[in-house]
Amino acid sequence: MEKMNFKNIYLKVFLIIVLGLSGSIYAELESDQHIKVWVQLGAITSCEQSIPGIFSESEYIEEWKKKNRKKIAGLLTNPEYITYIEYVENIRYTEKKLKELRDACKNFELRIIEEVNVSAERYETPEHAWQAWVKFLVAGDRNGAKSCLTSSARGKLSPLLDAMSAKELTAMGRRVNQFEVSDYIGEYFAEGIVADSNGRAGFVYFHRKGGGWLISEI
Repeated sequence: MEKMNFKNIYLKVFLIIVLGLSGSIYAELESDQHIKVWVQLGAITSCEQSIPGIFSESEYIEEWKKKNRKKIAGLLTNPEYITYIEYVENIRYTEKKLKELRDACKNFELRIIEEVNVSAERYETPEHAWQAWVKFLVAGDRNGAKSCLTSSARGKLSPLLDAMSAKELTAMGRRVNQFEVSDYIGEYFAEGIVADSNGRAGFVYFHRKGGGWLISEI
C-alpha cells in the first residue's frame, strides 16, 4: 500500500484539480479505495476552500460524503490530512487561475457524479441510462446529463451541452419520444435506436462500467 502523507496528497490533488489529469490518476487509485477517498476528499476540500459554495447545491457531493462518512471521519483526525487542510487554507489564486480552478473543480464533480451513479446502480440497464439522460435534459441539468455519459462521450459532448441554454436542453430532451435497445454486444456493450418527434432516427451506444451502464456515443 502506498504511504499517503501531506506531499503525496497534494501532488495527486494538484494533478487532478490544477492540471485536470483526473482520468490517469483515477486509474492509478482504483487499486486502493482508501487512498482514493483520501485524494477525492482532498480535491473536494481544495475546491470548497478556494471557491466557497461551489458544491453547495450538489446532491452528488453530499451523497459521496455520506457513502464514505466512516473513512472521512478517520481522515479528519489524521495529522497528515490536517496539515494538508492548513496548507490549502493559505493558498491564494490569481483571478485567471481561479477561473481555471473552477472549471477543473466542475470537471472533477462530474467524476464524483459518475461514481455515485454507477455505484448506486441507478443505470443498471441501458434503458435506465437513457431515461436519466432525457430526464436531465428536460430539467435543463447539463451536469446531470453529463453524468450519464462515459468519459470519452463527455469529452465530445460537453462543448455542445455547455453552449446550450437550459431552455435549449429542455427542448432537446422533449424532442425524444421513442427509444429501444436493439442489440447487446457481449456483456459490456449495447446498441439502441432513438427517434425524435420529427420522425428522425439514429443509434445510441452504451458501455457497461463498474456494474452500471453509461452512454458512450450518440
